Amino acid sequence: MCYNKRTLYLSCRNSNNEKLINRYKTYSKILLNVIKAAKKMYNVEVISKSKNKINTTWQIIKNETGKCKHPSTIETLMINNTMMNNSQEIAHKFNDYFYTVADTITNNIKTNNDGKKNDISYSSYLINNPNATFPNINWKHASTREISIIIKSLKTTNSCGYTTKFPSKL
Repeated sequence: MCYNKRTLYLSCRNSNNEKLINRYKTYSKILLNVIKAAKKMYNVEVISKSKNKINTTWQIIKNETGKCKHPSTIETLMINNTMMNNSQEIAHKFNDYFYTVADTITNNIKTNNDGKKNDISYSSYLINNPNATFPNINWKHASTREISIIIKSLKTTNSCGYTTKFPSKL
């Protein structure tokens, strides 16, 4: 259902067809109501099967309001088909991956512009190379708790879709 909504969104975002836009809006409203009803049915079922209904109710409220505590540590991470469980190794891999992004982009821009420093246009490079792979950035050590706090502090987007972050307009 969310896939159909996304497909409709992609087809009508560049279209001026009022019928298609109205179909997308109607589908979005119906989908939102279906999701709300499904959540409500699920929550009622969970509460009815629970031995401690008050505790379960509060747990559902915490989950829905985003106040649920999640584990702040990542135990393992798969990097290049190798399972890593040492937090220092994981931090070093992140550092290796993200450290040199700016330098490589700058070098690529210089080589694409015949090495002339005055010809560097970062925006035109990024626009003309949308599928380019970017190099590594070196980060200082960061705990998973710090990363989790940063991710939670990110603002919601105005984009549509349930498969990504929730839009701020909901």
